[in-house]
Amino acid sequence: MALPTLADAHAHLRISGDDERVQSCLDAAIAVAADYIGVTIPWEDEDGVLVDVPAPVSAAILLLTATLYDRRHTGTPILQYPMAEATLLHPYRVMGI
Repeated sequence: MALPTLADAHAHLRISGDDERVQSCLDAAIAVAADYIGVTIPWEDEDGVLVDVPAPVSAAILLLTATLYDRRHTGTPILQYPMAEATLLHPYRVMGI
């Protein structure tokens, strides 16, 4: 599955407009997901070719985008990964030794 786009985020949030803020939340969600799993998103195969992200990672990014967008006015920090997002991302997490 392709990395979620601004259009995907708009559809997920069921809004139109506010492009700059939605894109900012989407970019932050991608960074948060990448940090959680320990790889750059989108990632590359062994030949250096960008590959699609798995559907669960894409879904987690959209859920994180919604969380960030919904909390944009509250100033409430996200202190831990929401359960659904962590569950979706966990199988893709790269664990160090």
